[in-house]
Order: sequence, then structure tokens, then C-alpha cells
Amino acid sequence: MDIDEEKVFIPEVIEAGAQGEDREGAQTDKAKIGCALAGVSYFVMTVLGVIIYIWSIVIAYDSMGFLGAILTLIFPVFSQVFWGFVLWAEKGTIVTPYCLALLGYLFCVLLIRIGLLIFQANLQRQR
Repeated sequence: MDIDEEKVFIPEVIEAGAQGEDREGAQTDKAKIGCALAGVSYFVMTVLGVIIYIWSIVIAYDSMGFLGAILTLIFPVFSQVFWGFVLWAEKGTIVTPYCLALLGYLFCVLLIRIGLLIFQANLQRQR
């Protein structure tokens, strides 16, 4: 092979909707979207979960003292729901930052499930 000779690879460009577009590629893209939706939602849910956990302990300590904080530390999920209802009843509205964080957490759980369903549906079609 000659040193001066260069080989250049030029990829073929296929426009969206062109005849060269195969169905498997579109399904793979949907699977990637579902996977990305679930992954990003899981990350947001994890960060929000840690914030809500610490926030619940602070709310319990302010409301009931050390014993309330210890019980919230031991039983996190039940305590978070309990303090959500307490703040909702106390303020008279669900539009409090803590309650909205709890609703955001539930929304992330829903998005994860939707993303996994999209991923699984496209994975099964490929088989």
C-alpha cells in the first residue's frame, strides 16, 4: 500500500421517511427513548427521595421533637405520607412545597413505569 494513498469513508445519508429506513431502526429508537425516560426519571426520583427523607425528619423534629424525628427515621415511607397529610390539613391546601415534592416523587414513579413499558413493548416486537 502506498503511503500517499488515503482512504476516505463517506457514510450514506438517509433522510427520515426515506425508503432505506427500516422498521427495526424506528423500534430501536422507541426502545432507547423508553429506556432514557426511565433512567432520567429514576435519577430524579432518587435525588428527590433523599431530599424528602431529610425534609421529613426536619418536619417531625419541629412538630414532635426528638421522638418524632426518631420514628420518622425508622419508618420513612409511612412518615412521609403522614407528614404530607398533616401539612395538607394544617395549611388547607396541597400546594405546599413538601406535598408538591411528594407528588413529584409519585410522578417520577409513573414516568419510570411508562418508560419501562415503552422499552418492553418495543423489545417484544423485535423478537
